[in-house]
Amino acid sequence: RAVNALRQGKAIPRISKLNLPFPQRENIAAFCAAARELGVPDQDNFTTDDLYDNKDMPQVVRCLLALGRQAYFIPDWNGPCLGKPEKGPQRVWKRH
Repeated sequence: RAVNALRQGKAIPRISKLNLPFPQRENIAAFCAAARELGVPDQDNFTTDDLYDNKDMPQVVRCLLALGRQAYFIPDWNGPCLGKPEKGPQRVWKRH
């Protein structure tokens, strides 16, 4: 849902709500793919096993932080971002 919030529901078309291993793993894989499409570098992304099997939680956190930095460059996103952008122009904040 986090990636869909950044892309107004267009990043992951179907999110399973079933509390079963296969659908949960599909959700995680879809998140990783969407993060990659949003510009998260492969070295910052994680694998399904990293999260589902609790194999590398620091890598999961790195991915979330990288996604937060990429949020600066997502068109029409006016919500919060994490950290400073790694590349590109500085974001201009608008007052609502």
